[in-house]
Amino acid sequence: MLKNRIEWKLGKMIKYEKLDPFKEQKVSDGSRRFRSVLVQPDGEGLVAFENHNGGNVWASKDAGSSWTEVVVDDSPQYWVAAKKGTSPGHNRIIALTSHANTFVSNKTKVKEMGGEQWLSHRGALWESQNWGMTWYELETLNMFTELEMVDVAMSAQGGKIVATAWGELNKARVWSTTSGGAEWKEHIIGASHSPYVAMSENGTTIAIACGGPGKKGDMFISRDGGESWALKRPGNESRSWMAISMSLDGSTIVGAPYSPGAKLWISRDYGESWGTAKKVTGAGSGFWHNALALSGDGVHMAAASHSGSLWTSDDIGLTWEEQKSAGSRGWGAIDMSQRGHKIAAAVEGFGGNVWTTQRKPFTLHLERPLHDVGHADSVGS
Repeated sequence: MLKNRIEWKLGKMIKYEKLDPFKEQKVSDGSRRFRSVLVQPDGEGLVAFENHNGGNVWASKDAGSSWTEVVVDDSPQYWVAAKKGTSPGHNRIIALTSHANTFVSNKTKVKEMGGEQWLSHRGALWESQNWGMTWYELETLNMFTELEMVDVAMSAQGGKIVATAWGELNKARVWSTTSGGAEWKEHIIGASHSPYVAMSENGTTIAIACGGPGKKGDMFISRDGGESWALKRPGNESRSWMAISMSLDGSTIVGAPYSPGAKLWISRDYGESWGTAKKVTGAGSGFWHNALALSGDGVHMAAASHSGSLWTSDDIGLTWEEQKSAGSRGWGAIDMSQRGHKIAAAVEGFGGNVWTTQRKPFTLHLERPLHDVGHADSVGS
């Protein structure tokens, strides 16, 4: 079991798992743009969410070999975020749609709409109990209808949920529930710009990273389920945060800014101190676009650049590898199984599909000791 302080001795053998080349899984005929993708905790099922001009949900029970299109509420939705339950045997998903007006260029669809070229979408929180095959709306969230929703997170079984939006005057808005959606509480944390959120499996540790393209914001960490919040500025400055993820226990947190060549920031101590993943650099990095994934124990990590490559780490973020087999694409989402043995990434650019890989075991010999990276200046230097 990895702890915050890692004191492996020089020369110790460690068993890792090596990635196969990424493989493209064709979701359907026609052009698709995906905003979110989820990998079932055991790695067998996948769910992908469209978002361009409104879209549908696509579910797979066989790791991407075949897909079923699911139309929610009888119409396309503007999906912005989705999260899964992590308890064994649970197939619960929550997904967030946002208020948006999208332009429709398809002539047939415009004719069906009576000549109207703008399609109006509303903000809502949706839930599925059977891995994306059927959905229902949480009725208590009518307050989200006209808001630009941003992100959502939930505890292992879904009793605790946090939903975020970008409100008026560039202010972040944050709500939480401890009753699975029956009652909600708004949190005033003083944040600005788009808030992205991650939560530990017990719902006690919550991390919010604010920013977005061209907008600098801060991080806010709660260790008591949202009752109190601490302002965090990794590297002692505000950044254009656009993704955040954490391990199941909340001790390992990874944040990703959206800017050219931006480095990933990693904490091993619940957000108290931070270091950068220095080896994730070059043309295939930066512009991280709401696309981070961690295994349950935080050992395996994956990140997707919106204008570049997929990157993975199998050693708690110490070293990173560019996954060139997947190519350079407009990546929009990435996720992995709880053990980190299966990964799926989705393309948000036109004609996008889902790309998958899995790991095979091998043994690695350490050439140097691993120190407490949670308090180091850098990770993977």
